[in-house]
Amino acid sequence: MKRLIPLLVLAVLLSGCTIRFDSRVTVDADESGTYALEIALDEEFRELAAQSGETDGFGLEEGLEDVPSGWSVSEFTDGEFEGFRVAVEFDDFADLDRRLIELTATADADSPAPTFLEESGLTRDGDRFSFTTTITGLQDDLTDLGGDSGDLGFEGFDPAAIFEQLFQIRFVVTLPGTIGANNADSVEGNTLIWNIAFDDEGRTLEATSDVGGGGLSMGLILGILVIVALAIVGFVVYQANRRRRQEAPVWMGEASTPLAADPNAEPGADPFGAPAETDTGPSEEPDLIR
Repeated sequence: MKRLIPLLVLAVLLSGCTIRFDSRVTVDADESGTYALEIALDEEFRELAAQSGETDGFGLEEGLEDVPSGWSVSEFTDGEFEGFRVAVEFDDFADLDRRLIELTATADADSPAPTFLEESGLTRDGDRFSFTTTITGLQDDLTDLGGDSGDLGFEGFDPAAIFEQLFQIRFVVTLPGTIGANNADSVEGNTLIWNIAFDDEGRTLEATSDVGGGGLSMGLILGILVIVALAIVGFVVYQANRRRRQEAPVWMGEASTPLAADPNAEPGADPFGAPAETDTGPSEEPDLIR
């Protein structure tokens, strides 16, 4: 990093150059994930470095060989930025905090690990994930880039001015589930981004997410499905009974069976069972007077 310091002063004078420092964490639903620290230069800064004879990593690679076991170091490109990534996979949040402490413990003046990254700030309570961290030690980390010696090029320069013109520091956190309350500067899907300013000392970054669906519980959903199914069955039965009542004949309010003619009825008899009328000749009137 010290090889880069003279370029910082020149970059301040020329302006338009940017060094980006990202702290990135991606969390899965089981608490595992990946943590990465990235430091990269934009195209203008790389051109400035090349003109100054720095073409073998621009001094960013110094100290990377001393990262703890389990951390990987690789070059990366992201748009106009190129640089180095120091990354590690973790099993859960306790494992991540342990690895961050290891990285910070091995840090020196040339290390990419600042002191304000000693804890991840990640917790979980059931289906709810939370990210909360307060920025501390930021000014000291950036001011210490120049050390106490004026021959490194920072004497007479305001660290705040250097930071504002040169450094772009970001926290990039990707949480599982549905993103909830947060104070991120921007949100892209499940990824939250905070841009850190030099005067953000003491600023608290906060975000939450929910992997429970962010809505109805499974028990409530099953209950609703049962109610809907019973309602459908009840409607079908009601319609069937209503149709049968409409098709059946009704007499005096009760269903009746139509009468059938008797095929064995005698000639002259009512085919539906009424007795036949017979001719008995003239009727004799009763003799009332004797």
